[in-house]
Amino acid sequence: MLAQAVECYLAGMKPGEQRRNLLAAGVREEAANFVHDHLADVSVDEMADLRQRVQFYRDDKARRDGRSTTLGGLS
Repeated sequence: MLAQAVECYLAGMKPGEQRRNLLAAGVREEAANFVHDHLADVSVDEMADLRQRVQFYRDDKARRDGRSTTLGGLS
């Protein structure tokens, strides 16, 4: 649940909106508050670093997906 919340946060969803959505989906208030508090405590610099790492891995995966995995003519 927290990983999905971070993905949504990276996509631009605000912690308060996520909390409301979690509550509407039937998540316990304690869990929704935990997710909200965790995301609200992340600094702007930490989030920028995380976005850069996500983009790096996204670019790296795309680059690797485009090349052959055959080594020395063997499959």
